[in-house]
Amino acid sequence: MRRYLPSAVALLILISGTHSVEAATTIKVGGTCTKAGLIQRSAGKSYVCAKKGTKLAWVLISPAEAKPVTPSAIPDPAPVVTPTPIALETQAPITPKIPAGLSYLENVLGEPLFTIVGTPNDICQIATTQTNGSGVKQAVTLDDFGKYQFTLTRNGLGTNATVQAKCSKSGEALVVYQAPQPVVKSVSINNFPTAPTPGQVVKYQIIGTVDDECTQENTFPGSAKTTKTILLGKTGAIEATITIGSTTGLWQVGVICKLSGSKSVSTQIAYVTVAASISGIPVSMVPGEKFTWAVRGTPLDTCQLTVTFPGQTPSISTITLSTAGSVGYTTTLGTRTGLLSTSVACTKSGNASAVSNVGAASTPTPTSAPVAPAPTTPSASGRLTKICVAADAGAPFPTGCQTDTYPFWSLSFCSPRSTSGAWNLHLGPDATSATLVSKDSGLDSPSICSDPSKPLWITLGDMIPTRVTTAQSFLYLVRWAYILNGKVVTKDYPVRISVS
Repeated sequence: MRRYLPSAVALLILISGTHSVEAATTIKVGGTCTKAGLIQRSAGKSYVCAKKGTKLAWVLISPAEAKPVTPSAIPDPAPVVTPTPIALETQAPITPKIPAGLSYLENVLGEPLFTIVGTPNDICQIATTQTNGSGVKQAVTLDDFGKYQFTLTRNGLGTNATVQAKCSKSGEALVVYQAPQPVVKSVSINNFPTAPTPGQVVKYQIIGTVDDECTQENTFPGSAKTTKTILLGKTGAIEATITIGSTTGLWQVGVICKLSGSKSVSTQIAYVTVAASISGIPVSMVPGEKFTWAVRGTPLDTCQLTVTFPGQTPSISTITLSTAGSVGYTTTLGTRTGLLSTSVACTKSGNASAVSNVGAASTPTPTSAPVAPAPTTPSASGRLTKICVAADAGAPFPTGCQTDTYPFWSLSFCSPRSTSGAWNLHLGPDATSATLVSKDSGLDSPSICSDPSKPLWITLGDMIPTRVTTAQSFLYLVRWAYILNGKVVTKDYPVRISVS
């Protein structure tokens, strides 16, 4: 087909010889033209616009073949023209140079897939320049489109490597390979507290896939849900530190991760259970006596309090213990004698009770012969009017005598809260054989205690039997018990009470 092209061009010239136009600009062989079959002259030569490959380009026509045919004066029949081949100038195709590029994709079913692009049919050398693997070195040839795909082994690449491609025409290209981290298919919450208490500082860990992004949801008792985004980072773990508030109830934590899945945990926030107790009510009293007492137990516990005064119907009320786990009361007895009964039934702390004998105390029997003070003349009513408290030096309460206090007396003192404990009063020279007649664990009373460092005020009291109308003295023992370094420490103070 190509060998007929010159003849066809010549025939076209003969038919349209007068249509040749001198070009205004210089035409070159292979230059771009716009219309197939168009003939133009340039610099004394004729060119025809012909299709070359997929483009239109100028082709040189031989001068001999470009001469126009002059018709004869007398019209003759149309001459038979034998096409004469026209010599066409050709050029070798030019392949453009394309810079090299290198990239890779992870293949979950095999080795990582690398792709190199550049100049078609280029030859490239592939090698690893930095790697903790065994290394890679090979040569590849790009296809007609300048592309080539190949795989490299993970053993040769290691966990990270710099892969280099050096191409003869396209130049160099680099790509940094990093092996993917293993995916943890589940997320876990470790060291989550099982029995937290209000105000406690807790720490727990969230563990999942490296660099995973998670959403953490926190719901504390009595509060709305809070949400925040957390990143597990290069270790695949993060530690959470939270200070629990004062509200008890269900605490819920949920974690939702993009790669590791989801996990939720919950726990009950509650105060440590403390057994219920009633303190400060003397075992024996007299009508009209005033005393301070308290109910103790688990903080914020709900209790039913029942108090029965001598000769009266029970008084029942519902109380809630404070965050310190106590409720305090001050009571003044009436004129009746008999038993004062106090009981409490708490939801968490259990039950406790105390019984006091009002106006029916028995005459104590001292274990050692008391030294009686000089007898005095009783008052007209037969009632003794003076009471004296004597103790060794260093006793933490005042000593001396008072008048017109019989039959009411007490021992009052203040002590530091950090070392305060339980004070017990025994009738007798020692606590092992004597009778316990009163006990108290103290109340915060900074208004009573003048020393700010000792705000805990404690009063121990007892009644000298009303039937004692002659001067006598009695031996008592005050024991102070407190906890120091995890051990119970006791201190005993012998006391002599004299009435006259």
